[in-house]
Amino acid sequence: MSSYVLDRTPSTDNRAEEHTLDETGVTEQKSTKRIRGETFTELEETVLCMAFANTTLDSVNGTDRSGKAFWDSVFDEFQDHWNFHYSAMLGTAADRKRDAKTFNDKWKRIQSVLFLYSSAYANVCHFNG
Repeated sequence: MSSYVLDRTPSTDNRAEEHTLDETGVTEQKSTKRIRGETFTELEETVLCMAFANTTLDSVNGTDRSGKAFWDSVFDEFQDHWNFHYSAMLGTAADRKRDAKTFNDKWKRIQSVLFLYSSAYANVCHFNG
């Protein structure tokens, strides 16, 4: 039984939906792999780092919460900062189509680079003593 792909359209959760039509004329819809979102700009990465720092330095809540609650707070902090400083020039944070999970994934990549930098910096400081 052969099928024909009618179209691939993004769904609301950033997954492509494939609509197929088989020989009998019956259509079926199946979800395929996740579609990659827009690349973070340098400014977005900077604001994400600031939002992360502000959230971890929050003396009331700090980091004593679940992962989802923590990243929701980072996301809210990012939106507040972005909308206050950059929305007039670059659109609102909602226009950026990001979510807390996206920020968590991006932070993991930023954190690995920060770790390498801080290790190298510590070595230089140690040798210059």
